[in-house]
Amino acid sequence: MTPNWHTFGTDENGSNMPTQIELKLPKGFKLIKTHWPEKDLVPGKYGGFEEYYDNDFYVVYTIKAENEISGEQTFKAELNWQCCDPNMCILGEAKLKTKVLIGKRKKNKLFKLIN
Repeated sequence: MTPNWHTFGTDENGSNMPTQIELKLPKGFKLIKTHWPEKDLVPGKYGGFEEYYDNDFYVVYTIKAENEISGEQTFKAELNWQCCDPNMCILGEAKLKTKVLIGKRKKNKLFKLIN
């Protein structure tokens, strides 16, 4: 996240657009759990505090194969968000996809980071 900019979680009210992530899972996969990190507690412009993401963050998903599945699978996500600095807000969107090789359990280089 660029310094002095922030974005919002999924539960924002009022004029702030919540961050939206829609997963597009391959056939045979099921979303079990979504974990959003705690938001930053930041002094508000008019006193008090506001909660939002003031730094880069990860949303972690627990996904389970419903049956024995192997081979390369494509996972997709569509994202919408609002980023604000003290003077303005802008909207953003992205479509992401990644290919994952499904097979025997192996710890990849991101295992420690995710845990």
